[in-house]
Amino acid sequence: LAESMNATFRAPLIHAAKGGVAGGGAQLTDLGAAVLAAYRQLERMSRLGGASALDVLADARGAKAGDV
Repeated sequence: LAESMNATFRAPLIHAAKGGVAGGGAQLTDLGAAVLAAYRQLERMSRLGGASALDVLADARGAKAGDV
């Protein structure tokens, strides 16, 4: 998923480190943080204006209403 997201944008969103004593990990780049903030804003806007559509999607996933 991280590789796919990195390939989609003009620069990487996630920097991943493999292995090591700590087992590796991932960190958002500055662009990744900006994209995440924009996504969260869209998510909030969608909840305000598209609550019924989001409830349909939540139901399709088997989740509770309002739990996207």
